[in-house]
Amino acid sequence: MSKDKVSEWSSIAANNTDIAGINIAEGCAPSGINNAIRELMAQVKDMQAGTDSDNFTVGGNLTVTGTTTLTGAATAPTPSASDDSTKIATTAFVKDVALPDTSGNGIVARTGALTVANRTITAGTGITVTNGDGVSGNPTIAFANPLTLGTSQSASGSSIDFTGIPSWVKRITVMIAGVSTAAAGTARIRIGTSSGIVTTGYVGGNMTNTQTPTNVATSLSASPEGLGAFSTTDGNVLVNGTYVITNVTGNTWISSGMVYRTNDGIGMYSNAYIALGGTLDRVSVVATTSTFDAGTVNIIYE
Repeated sequence: MSKDKVSEWSSIAANNTDIAGINIAEGCAPSGINNAIRELMAQVKDMQAGTDSDNFTVGGNLTVTGTTTLTGAATAPTPSASDDSTKIATTAFVKDVALPDTSGNGIVARTGALTVANRTITAGTGITVTNGDGVSGNPTIAFANPLTLGTSQSASGSSIDFTGIPSWVKRITVMIAGVSTAAAGTARIRIGTSSGIVTTGYVGGNMTNTQTPTNVATSLSASPEGLGAFSTTDGNVLVNGTYVITNVTGNTWISSGMVYRTNDGIGMYSNAYIALGGTLDRVSVVATTSTFDAGTVNIIYE
């Protein structure tokens, strides 16, 4: 058979008696040797240029010092977790080897030998995650439940209401500054659900201290109709203080607070709790026997 490309040459020297049909056997014509050398150079050039469609096998290491361009498919043995001889060991090659397809976009995690899976950053309690899979950009993580200040309200009318409190809220602070009522009466701190403010079912008590230069008089009473209560005598008595309402478990809430009447030196303390029939979403400061005529009320929730 005429040996027209390198792959048809024989590794046994004695079998190479022609090249492209040119006789190079023992005793051949001198011109055959000249022609054979020329043909040999042509076949090696075709192999180097890749124009002879011949296969090329490297039995040892192949070192490339320039840029390598692949115009066809490249096939490599499947790496084995236990066989070091089939692993790609150098960083230069690893960075160009495709990971197994996860059939999805986003963050990819290695879950085992030659095994990957799509993953996404998910939000935990009190955390929000934007673009958790990274497809549209870098994931961002933020506190979901920051300290939030409500909109302050002037104390007027029979109640001061704060609604739309988020379901994740676990603590609410009611802040009272310079509040008074038009006539002597009592104000109460109440909470509620989407069904409305709850007026009954509160359990707790109030303590009032009246301080004079020589003694402190204390009076105690139950805390009906609210998580906290404070009294005023008329519009000249200004009440200042805070009530902290905290979630115990489920829909059960407990409150502790203290206010001080700046005009007559009376301090009032309240502690109470209630189990609501649903999720808290509102707080109200209610004037039960008069109306508010001065001051500011606001809340902070978290």
